[in-house]
Amino acid sequence: TLGKGGTGYKRSYDGEGPFIDRVISIPLDADVVTIFGSGNDGIYTIGDPSDTGTDTLCGAINTTISAIFNRITTCQLGIITPCPWESYNPADETNWMARYSAAIVEICNRWGIPCLDLYHCSNLRPWDSTFRAAAYSKDGGGGVHPDETGHALISPRFEWFLDSLLLH
Repeated sequence: TLGKGGTGYKRSYDGEGPFIDRVISIPLDADVVTIFGSGNDGIYTIGDPSDTGTDTLCGAINTTISAIFNRITTCQLGIITPCPWESYNPADETNWMARYSAAIVEICNRWGIPCLDLYHCSNLRPWDSTFRAAAYSKDGGGGVHPDETGHALISPRFEWFLDSLLLH
């Protein structure tokens, strides 16, 4: 797996670079490639879903997708939006995470790529203090990283999504 915590389309906390820098490491015989996360990219401009290049998040997403398909033309690619955070309740469609998740969904639609929208459909409610105590117990109170209970809520969605990408 090439997944590393703190990685995004434009930044990485581990020094291994953003998603685009890892495309070269995807095995050429990969059948399925997924990208999940990128909430840590919140310091960057979202841009427009038609953007190219890496100046905006949308451009970086499109550039990453293009690089993956240039490397492995026939792989099944699936993209997963970030989960909601305590400070980003999906009820507020104007917040950064809502606008970013909507842009990811639109980009996937433009490319014909399956998208799992965990921002809107995760069953995670980190803004609810009782829920946060039950499903974010190892998060230090940040309401960003679900614990085993939170993962158990989203794991069936991941299983379904991955199964839908597999060629049977």
